[in-house]
Amino acid sequence: MSYVDGAVKKIGNTAFVFPVGDEGVLSPIEISAPSQVTDAFIARKYLNPQTYGDSKDSTIHLLSTCTYWTLTRTTGTSKVYVKLFWDSLRCTLYDTSGLGVAAWNGTKWDDLGSDGMNGNVLSGEITVTPPRIVILHSLWHTVLLVLQLV
Repeated sequence: MSYVDGAVKKIGNTAFVFPVGDEGVLSPIEISAPSQVTDAFIARKYLNPQTYGDSKDSTIHLLSTCTYWTLTRTTGTSKVYVKLFWDSLRCTLYDTSGLGVAAWNGTKWDDLGSDGMNGNVLSGEITVTPPRIVILHSLWHTVLLVLQLV
């Protein structure tokens, strides 16, 4: 499947799967339908560690050190569900139990849990309703996904 190694912009009020990836690996992000036809989002995938910081809630064991996406709302205020997809082609995931999402509050990562997860260590997806910058984390295991929503 083809993907964009760079930023993808979406405008409108329909659900959308951003066909983003990096270094030969497709790693899409999906959003639910925004409420306004003028709402706009830009997504991008990076096969690098995030640089926001390591300070986190005590309920978070590990933050991703392998890969992340940025998802920026450039127009509008719609609260959308975000679905992150992973595979183990570049970043190894040893266990899916305990996977969750955390939000960067400006000084540390807050534990948000998840709204649902499907898959296994080879590939899968996790859904969240992020209020701000978010990262996938693990309560007990190594993880591979990071998402930023600003």
